[in-house]
Amino acid sequence: MAGYPSDQPRPWVPIKIEDTSLSVQIAKTPQERAQGLMFRKSLASNHGMLFIFPSPQKVSFWMKNTSIPLDIAFFDADGILLEIHSLEPFNKTAMTSSSPQVLYALEVNEGFFSKNNIAPGAKLNLPPTITQK
Repeated sequence: MAGYPSDQPRPWVPIKIEDTSLSVQIAKTPQERAQGLMFRKSLASNHGMLFIFPSPQKVSFWMKNTSIPLDIAFFDADGILLEIHSLEPFNKTAMTSSSPQVLYALEVNEGFFSKNNIAPGAKLNLPPTITQK
């Protein structure tokens, strides 16, 4: 199965968390968010997927059909990092954010946040072309 609903790869977009640069693919539509990183065999270092929601809310993620160990971070509308969680491959139990203020979720390889000393309170810096709408 292809990695994307449209069978067309999405571009990589550069973003930063504080001074740490990474490249992400954007998941904005319900279909893109549902697909996420499912069926991927690997994820390059300093790469991830940025999920953008239509409004701040509690969000839930699971790892059905996802074989890559991931970390996920939840950010508010100002780009402030609220929470970081680890996600276990193929785990079908939903992991729900504590905060109802999540506008962005970022999935990256397990250990990315600790390796880069990124903790709650850090600021997500997005290029002007990325918006939640």
